[in-house]
Amino acid sequence: MYVTLGAAAPVTALDAATGEAKRVYAGTDNADEILCTDGRLILSINSSEKFSGSVPAKQVCAVDVESGRVLWKKGPFPGIRASKGQDPFGRLELAAGDGKVFILTTEAIECLDADSGKRLWRINRPALPASAVRRIGFAGMYEYRLTVMVYHDGVVLLAQPEPNTHHTYHTMPGTLYAFAARDGRQMWKHTYGGWGHCTPPDVFVVGDVVWTHVNAEAEFGSSWGGGFRAKDPSAVDYRIQALDLRTGELSKELPTKEIFNVGHHHRCYRNKITERFLLSCRRGVEFVDLSTGDNYQNHWVRSGCLLGYLPCNGMLYVTPHPCGCYITTKLTGFNALAPAGKSRSEVKKRLEKGVAYNTIRNGDTKTRAANNDWPTYRHDPRRSGATDSTIPTNLKIAWQTDIGAKPSSLVIAGGKVLVAGVDTHTVHALGADDGKDIWSYTAGARVDSPPTLYKDLAIFGSADGRVHCLRAADGELVWRFHAAPQHRLVTAFDQLESPWPIPGSVLVYDGKCWFAAGRSSYLDGGIHVYAIDPTTAKVAHHKTIYSPDPETGKMSPETSGNTMSGLLNDIPATDGVSVFIRQMQVSSSGDRGGKHLYTSGGYLDPSWFNRTLWKVGRAQTSGLMVLDKDVAYGIELYASRSRETVFMPGAKAYRLMCIPIKAPSGGSSGRQATGKRRQQGAKALWQQRLGIRVTAMIRAGDTIFVAGSPDTVDPKDPHGAWEGRKGGIIAAFAADDGKKLAEYKLPAPPVWDGMAAAQNQLFISTSSGHVICMSKRPEVLRGLSAK
Repeated sequence: MYVTLGAAAPVTALDAATGEAKRVYAGTDNADEILCTDGRLILSINSSEKFSGSVPAKQVCAVDVESGRVLWKKGPFPGIRASKGQDPFGRLELAAGDGKVFILTTEAIECLDADSGKRLWRINRPALPASAVRRIGFAGMYEYRLTVMVYHDGVVLLAQPEPNTHHTYHTMPGTLYAFAARDGRQMWKHTYGGWGHCTPPDVFVVGDVVWTHVNAEAEFGSSWGGGFRAKDPSAVDYRIQALDLRTGELSKELPTKEIFNVGHHHRCYRNKITERFLLSCRRGVEFVDLSTGDNYQNHWVRSGCLLGYLPCNGMLYVTPHPCGCYITTKLTGFNALAPAGKSRSEVKKRLEKGVAYNTIRNGDTKTRAANNDWPTYRHDPRRSGATDSTIPTNLKIAWQTDIGAKPSSLVIAGGKVLVAGVDTHTVHALGADDGKDIWSYTAGARVDSPPTLYKDLAIFGSADGRVHCLRAADGELVWRFHAAPQHRLVTAFDQLESPWPIPGSVLVYDGKCWFAAGRSSYLDGGIHVYAIDPTTAKVAHHKTIYSPDPETGKMSPETSGNTMSGLLNDIPATDGVSVFIRQMQVSSSGDRGGKHLYTSGGYLDPSWFNRTLWKVGRAQTSGLMVLDKDVAYGIELYASRSRETVFMPGAKAYRLMCIPIKAPSGGSSGRQATGKRRQQGAKALWQQRLGIRVTAMIRAGDTIFVAGSPDTVDPKDPHGAWEGRKGGIIAAFAADDGKKLAEYKLPAPPVWDGMAAAQNQLFISTSSGHVICMSKRPEVLRGLSAK
């Protein structure tokens, strides 16, 4: 792999398997375009020289891959710059093949001999028609300069845009030219339409066929960002065309109406092609079958701006995306997607009975959760993060225990603290009074959140696709339920797990245990939702949420740019009547429930993304939220959901807010009045700026406890606080007015949502792998100095 490891760094050869640096090529500083062909690197290098009109100067050199010797260097050449701000150094659109190097400049196409760098020919670039728009388009880009040059089998292809508006969310007209690589002679030209958003046009060659979009005629209407779009996209005949590489003759056209008739704009990266499919980037990753013309929308999967996705090795590699559209449905993270394989046989025996099964079934349920316990994730089935039990504010560390792994959040009942060692697949039971180990249990894959304690049972899901039920007293297995439909494993974060993982915290509500297996309702047959008897594991309810058409595999057509049908898995919750996973109601009795607290990024998402939110009723924040009867307490970090929002660490940007859940009487909206892009939702009743990056929060009676790392930036260790090297802070605030009541230091900050209150004590899971108990009791801290 050949890469520059800095903006002005030389080219480095990395071992593609290990990332080990193999060679640094001298004389290649400031390289910004790299080709590798016939044992050579062909590089475009930024030069300090300038042409008239501040046109950037570029040099081109060839380097022997094995010896590192610079074979030749030519230039300067005037680079093509689409904007001064985003494209300051310009491009030469290098292409190479068959012993030649092709360079596209502001004025010409030049052909050099790859061995010597000698110029073989030069032709002037075709002139733009007088009607072409040369004004600045969207984001300061001169769109008529977004050209592309491709070489294939003796032919040099040049796509040159000829925009008819200053910025459009529609196909941009242009002319595709073909030149003979031998002497630069023009072979043919043909009109095309460019589809993209501030990206060069598509020119794809498969065999001897050149694929481009057709410039679809349309009546324009206005659109956001000062641009234009088709007034009625449904009436536009969107399509792609196949041209003969050598003659430019049209062989066929295929429709793309299902892909492009969806509103909003194309993604901020280029389309791609394989031998079978054109992969478009309109809303997600859309497929056009090059043989049948079938269109497939896949808005549920999208890549990051500029990076895009990569079809390779028979798979589709999809990078993380920073976009808010379809946020409740899109696949997150860095994923490799493969074609659906042959279906394996379904799991036949779902229930495995443990040694304690008959004992529990016969009624041995001695332990019950008390009113001042914290028996499930975020305290209760509503996931309120709140208890009416009070906690004193004059606290000391009573004990701490190292579980030897990254801990999850925790639950407390029956004199025990239960916590998962997330990456070690373990669940640990500690004594609530002293933190001593009582028992531990190892599952088949990650356990991302703590069990739910129900009677004398500890029930939790894991990424092995199973739900495990243990006897809380001693950790003996009661039963295991295999919810994943098949026995299959995939790689996830350097470990193996089922394609149908189950969040650790299950929901026990109305006498049933609810959980869901799966990742996305668009992947691997969907998400499987179960309700079973907590004691016997007998299935009471099962449904599969699968969003595509089961016959065709196609998703339902979507025209909205912001929302779509579908679901990502998460910890289930209830509003007191219905069962929810994230925003979706998965079961209902038909009665009216209360307010449903959910987060669009998932309860366990610690990413602080300003386009995800926690929400209940009219209250919403970008950070953690806990509930009271009529108000919510949340952490807000951003002033806007806009992509232009800037966060400054060390500036007390974290705000603890008290927000009404219901609309105020009298019809007032309660929305913030200043700024068009201010956070939407109810106006805060009070707010308190914090010097804490809050990663855990609870309400205990009339007190709000928040905990995290200090919001500071040490010049000598700027990431130290963020990465936990500056310890942690816990602070208490009055729920009625936000007055600060107390503050304490912690040996390490808590993990995400890693705090609970029970038995008049605080329990905290920390990033250092410890569970800490804070109590009013005056016991001396045990083992803190040693650890």
